[in-house]
Order: sequence, then C-alpha cells, then structure tokens
Amino acid sequence: MVIQTTTKFNVMKKILFALGLFCSVSAFSQGFDKKLASSDKEIGDVKKKENPKTWIARGQLFYDIAAEPTKGLWTEMSNMEYTLLASSLGKPTQETDEDLNGKRYHVAVFPDKKIYFNEDKAVAFWDITKYAAADPLKTSYEAYMQAIKLDPEKKNSKKIIEGLKNLAILSKSQGSNDFQLGRIREALAEFELSMECSSNPLVGETDSMIIYYAGFFAMELKDYPKAEKYLRKAIEINYTGNGDAFGTLAQALNAQDKKSEATEILQKGMTVNPENQQIMIEVINSYMSSGKDPREIMPLLNKAQEAQPTNASLFYAEGNLYEKLYEAGDKEVKDNYKSAEKCYKKSIEIDPEYFLGYYSAAALTFNEGVYYNEQANKVPPSKNEEYERLNKIANEYFKAAMPYFNKAYELNSTEKSVVQALKDINFRFRNDSEEYKQNAEKFREILESME
Repeated sequence: MVIQTTTKFNVMKKILFALGLFCSVSAFSQGFDKKLASSDKEIGDVKKKENPKTWIARGQLFYDIAAEPTKGLWTEMSNMEYTLLASSLGKPTQETDEDLNGKRYHVAVFPDKKIYFNEDKAVAFWDITKYAAADPLKTSYEAYMQAIKLDPEKKNSKKIIEGLKNLAILSKSQGSNDFQLGRIREALAEFELSMECSSNPLVGETDSMIIYYAGFFAMELKDYPKAEKYLRKAIEINYTGNGDAFGTLAQALNAQDKKSEATEILQKGMTVNPENQQIMIEVINSYMSSGKDPREIMPLLNKAQEAQPTNASLFYAEGNLYEKLYEAGDKEVKDNYKSAEKCYKKSIEIDPEYFLGYYSAAALTFNEGVYYNEQANKVPPSKNEEYERLNKIANEYFKAAMPYFNKAYELNSTEKSVVQALKDINFRFRNDSEEYKQNAEKFREILESME
C-alpha cells in the first residue's frame, strides 16, 4: 500500500512571452523559404560554413521560425489585448470548444496554431501545429553551438549570448504550453533545451524553476534516473518547492531500489521542511514498506491527517496499521479491530468512491468471519451449542462484509479477490434465499471467465 499525496504541481502558468505585441505577423512570416534556402546554401559553402556569423544568422533564423506562430501572444493575455492583435493574426479557419484536463476552453484554429481561451476569454495557452521548418528550436540551438565552436576567441559572444538567452525563454514558454496540453515528454525536452541554453558557459545562468519542474516531468514519465538528477540539482541550489522536491526525489530513489538514499533524503527533508506533507507521507510509506512496528509511525500519520483531513488514503493507512496490530495480537481483544474498522469507514466517508477503503473494510470483516468459522470447526461434536454460537458469529461477519464487497465490485469489477469473496459468501447462504443462490451462480461464472 502506498499513501497517495494531495500535493500537485502547477507549472508556469504565467510565463510571459511577448515578441513585439503590435508587430505585423503577416509581414514577418513572408520570406522564410528564401531565407532557408540561403542559409542552407551558406552552410554548404566551403568558406562560409567556417564563419561563425553564418551559424549565428542560422540560429536567429530558426529562432524566428519557432517564434513566428505565437509572435505577440502571451499567457493570460486579456481579451481586449488579444482583440488588438487579432487583425495581424488573420481570421481563424475554425472556432470551437474543447475539453482538456477537466476544463472547457474556447479554441481559435489557425493554419499554424490553435489558441486556447479560458472562461474569462483570456489566452490560456496555445498549440503550434505547423512551423515553416521542422524542429526549429533544436536546429537554432545546434547552429549557436556550431558558432561557439568556430569562435574560440569569442569575438561574436555578445550575439551568441543574446541568441541563447532568447532561445531559453522561448523553449521554456513552449514547454509550458506542451505541459498544459498533456505532452509531458515534449515539455521535458523543451525544458532541457532551455536549461542547455541558460547553463552554457557563455551565458552562465541557472534557471532553478526549470530544473525543479524537469524533475517532476521526468517522474511523470517514470524516467527515475533523470528525475533523480534534476531533483538533486534543485535541492542543491535550494529550490525545493517548499520541500516537495525531497518527497518526490525519495520516490525516484525508491523506484530504483535506492532505499537507504531515499531514507537519507527524507530525513534531510524533514529537517529542512518539517511541515511538508509529501515528505511526511513518504516517510510513512517508507516505514510501512520496511515492515517496522506500525506504532512507530502513528504520530506521523496523525499529524499528516490533521494537515490533510480530506485525504482518504491517510485514514486508510491508519486502518491498515491498526489491522496489522490486531493480526499480531489476541483475536479476542477487539480494540485494534474496531479502530481499523473505524478508519476504513472514515476513508470511504471522505471519498465515497475510494476502492481501497471498501475493499479493506470488506476484507477485515470477512477475515473475522473466516476466523470464527475456523474456531467453530474446531469444536467437538459433543459441544453443538458452542459450535452454533461461533457459526452464528461467523455468519454475521460474512453478511456484514457483503455490502462493502458489493461496492468494491461496483468500483472495480476486475479485482478477482472481490469476485471470489462474493461468490463464497453468496454460496454459503444459497439455501437462505433465491437471491443468494442466483448471485452465487453469477459470481461463479464471472470468476471462471477470469481464469
């Protein structure tokens, strides 16, 4: 079991990128074909290809190609500001609405881009669908790298630095947009390009925020070594997102089976950010996966619950701890059983669609039925009254488990153990009613189809 965290990251929703709000985009877009042909010819020329200025010009050209579709746009651009720009953009080929990440956007479709507007009619982000040349960001960067290589005396450094700084900003902006569109892989690549530009020795800048979010993007992609690399760097430069970087880095380390390093990071995180809930949750997960005494982490768990009272998984986790204590103790002492049951009920009270809460409440109750059924079967034939008493208790627990299993099945009909339990319970009571009998047959058939 892994406790879920309610911490979510929001990446740069306010990266402003304005390249001349009132410039004429239509005039700007003319002439790329000729310029591309000229640039291609120059880099193929024996003499010109050895001149850093040739590559600086090429870097600027491909930067312009990358920037052209969104020239004059920026995120959170008001409807009034957009109206002033609209005439230079031309008329959209289509206007429609799209649902994205649980939100509805109005979308203006152009031949080379789609512009998304939020409910306030402000520009939220955009999707570039066509460039005048393929992969212009990368090509621009490669051109500037070639210029640096051909300019060991750094006579052209000023223009190269300016070009790389502009490219870093544009790459960051495009990465932010790809993130909004759910293109995490592309967003990470663009953030990495932005980092390469900023960290180049000629520029010598560190974009802390980009490094931090690159780590989170890598985690989303399950690229744990890369996530580790960027999150360690973010922590090193003291950009931790109020401590979230520690918890996420611990996840990346655990995923690589670097458990001792994960523990060290969590301990450091607890020292630096003792109130951070993600760190606390990762500490709890670490204790639980290590099999240590659950009572050692109960105070941490309770503290996390106080900070996140609507996080169902935290109460499920507490129930899980009490259940472990109950299983390890005297089955006739019900305190821990009742505490576990209370916690599981609390988790589904918080989130009525929380599968693990229903499943655990069902399993806890069902297992009690199994226990008393086993005890009844141990009773000698001469003690029929004791057998009936224990069997009655077992039946009460089995029937009490059924509503939880039914809901768990409703939420996840592919969980084989739930189907098995429902088949067994209904079969046990098949002679009590036609409904039990029919359900027993129903779940038997479903179970067979899962084999």
